[in-house]
Amino acid sequence: MQETITRRDELTLPTKFRVTDIKDGKGLLLGRGFKEGEWDAEAWRFVASKRGHVIYGPYLRRPLPEGTYVAAFTPKIADPKTGDRPIVKLDVVCAVPKPAHKTLGKTDVTPSQFRAADKYEEIPVGFPVNGDEPRIEFRVFSVGSGDTVTLDYVKLHRES
Repeated sequence: MQETITRRDELTLPTKFRVTDIKDGKGLLLGRGFKEGEWDAEAWRFVASKRGHVIYGPYLRRPLPEGTYVAAFTPKIADPKTGDRPIVKLDVVCAVPKPAHKTLGKTDVTPSQFRAADKYEEIPVGFPVNGDEPRIEFRVFSVGSGDTVTLDYVKLHRES
């Protein structure tokens, strides 16, 4: 179901924030120290060899209307090994107040969430919005697992 949020954000849901927006200098951003990755069609491939934020943004300028939302991240990994060790961490935060961020939702991505190597999976991160969370961003944090990860897009939709 499509829903247009016009009173606050002029955002049509569901919507995708493509990693390729990085090329245009808008939307999602690359973290410092992870710019040595490479493009894989319209996705960003990187080796999670160190700790830090790989991708973040887009800092929605206005608060979303009150409700429950899901940000579905779409990663794939080159060689999913068995186990429940984290590969990367996904979160949705409100970037205000500074310097701290308010975490709205988060999850760890583990090899067991992938059915096969090099196949994208949607990993949902649910989060509530009370109507006063401006500058929402979606983040991918590398835990230094050494895995090769590719992220295609983050899809945002409203559940209620």
